[in-house]
Amino acid sequence: MEEQVKIKKKTTKKTKKVKSKFWFGYRIFAGVLALLFVIMCIAVWNTMKKYEAAQPEKYMKKVVQKIEDGNYEDVSYTSGTANKFEPNLDYKKEFETLIAGKELDFKISADSYDSLKPKYDILVGEEKVATVNLKSVKEYKKMAILVLSEWEVDSIEPVVKAGNYEIKVTLPMNYEAEINGVKLSEEELSGEAVVMEGFDYVKEYVEAPKTVTYVVKGLANVPELKVNGKVIEADKMTVKDNKYSYVANYEEQEMPAELREYVLNA
Repeated sequence: MEEQVKIKKKTTKKTKKVKSKFWFGYRIFAGVLALLFVIMCIAVWNTMKKYEAAQPEKYMKKVVQKIEDGNYEDVSYTSGTANKFEPNLDYKKEFETLIAGKELDFKISADSYDSLKPKYDILVGEEKVATVNLKSVKEYKKMAILVLSEWEVDSIEPVVKAGNYEIKVTLPMNYEAEINGVKLSEEELSGEAVVMEGFDYVKEYVEAPKTVTYVVKGLANVPELKVNGKVIEADKMTVKDNKYSYVANYEEQEMPAELREYVLNA
């Protein structure tokens, strides 16, 4: 009997030792798993932070801030070109004046389709003042499914007024006209000279007066028109969609002598 009790005690001790080792190993295993889980969570968190930071919207905030701080080195002014009627246009100054001291915002452009070359509109309030073209210069994968990109500015194109205005001037052949102080010439002629409206009947008796038409396009500002040295106010012109037109008729004292005599005495 005593022998059985001794054997039972030994068995119990062995069992306790085995259980003790098992739980010790289990705790170590659970601790390692917990540590790996924490490390994995930290890695995922850091990767997600990098992914968020790599979004083009994050980069655009830096671009906008740079412009607000007065750094325009990435701005391209090729969209505006000077002409002989506006030789002193300064698109750089126009853009910088437009945004100076203003709070800028941005949004994805309606025509942005390439995820590696996104386009954004820079806004002052609701007004679009520039388009930013970004490009991805490097892509790399994280966690096998996330693609991170490094961005840089491809170009910034300001919205300039060039090309918004046009003027069409019809006047007698012996008249002279100026746009912004520059005399209109053959370069601006549109079509051939035609008999002045209402004077067809005189061509059997005297030389019928003719008119010529000049067209100037691509002006950045409302044009100033002079005909024979007289300023033609904007309210004397016809205007539609920034297109101005003016038709000059003969004044009595400016008609050719032969024609004036016929008209007055007919």
